[in-house]
Amino acid sequence: MIRNIFLCFFSAIIFISCNNEIDLNEAFREIPVTYGILNVKDTAQYIRIERVFNSSGESALVLAKNTDSLYYKSITVKLRDESSTKEVELVKIDGNTDKHAREEGIFATAPNYLYKIRTDKIGIKPGNKYSLIILDANKDTLTKGSIDIVNNMSIYLPASNEKPIKLAYFSNFNVNWEGGSNAGYYDVIITFNIKEKNTAGTNAWIDRSYTWKAGEFLTDQKLRLTGEDFYRFLGSAVEANENIKRRFSGFDITVRGVGKELKEFIDILSFDSGITSSQQLPTYSNMSYGYGVFSSQNSGKSSGFLLDEIARDSLKIGVYTKRLNFE
Repeated sequence: MIRNIFLCFFSAIIFISCNNEIDLNEAFREIPVTYGILNVKDTAQYIRIERVFNSSGESALVLAKNTDSLYYKSITVKLRDESSTKEVELVKIDGNTDKHAREEGIFATAPNYLYKIRTDKIGIKPGNKYSLIILDANKDTLTKGSIDIVNNMSIYLPASNEKPIKLAYFSNFNVNWEGGSNAGYYDVIITFNIKEKNTAGTNAWIDRSYTWKAGEFLTDQKLRLTGEDFYRFLGSAVEANENIKRRFSGFDITVRGVGKELKEFIDILSFDSGITSSQQLPTYSNMSYGYGVFSSQNSGKSSGFLLDEIARDSLKIGVYTKRLNFE
């Protein structure tokens, strides 16, 4: 979800750059475009900062491929924990050399400048307020924004000791959680852990995982599924191969909450009276100047759920999974 939001946001800015009603030469001040999602569970935090480029006389799509137009030459990027007033400066890096390559598309891919800080240098604490501050070459504030970090959440249904799980085809399977204040949307991700052995190959058991986004853009702290939903997903995600034997090891549930700022941006982007009807560009920013989405995400996880004997039999002979060779 986060990657798709990122692509939508910067693509929208391309069209903003082409809008003749926007004064891109406003007192010769460059207009920043900021995107950053602080992730409580990540070991490092990344902020992307670009600028709206002057498309006068030249296509914005052409300028998007020009790194001199796309990036600031000299800015300072800081994060501040407003609870402790601790402030750290982020380091400018090329994301292509840091396992964050930019996908081919509208924008130049190399270099791929990002601003990075290790999480242990600032400490992203759930519930705390953090500010992103960007200074220009003269050390004046170019733009800034503040957010409250999505708080911790915990899954209480299914209970962690509810093992093994009964999962009949037409029975309900409920996922409920609590906490997560400051979240706007939730995703529920279920990861199936399966051992596989290729009898025509090495004939050794290997561990495989299959990830199912069972729910997304949820505003309530609950999701109801059926057993059939589980088996249908596995039937579509796992390759049917007569040479591959399988054993079901269990599944994990992760609930991910993203900040209210992202919810507002997504809601505006999907509003029916946007681009398709009135030709008015949906714009959103929670930065003090320019355009920007600065938000956070957090997650809770419950692991090691097993299936009871009846559910395992459904894997072996059920209509969706009988060709998958579960033992």
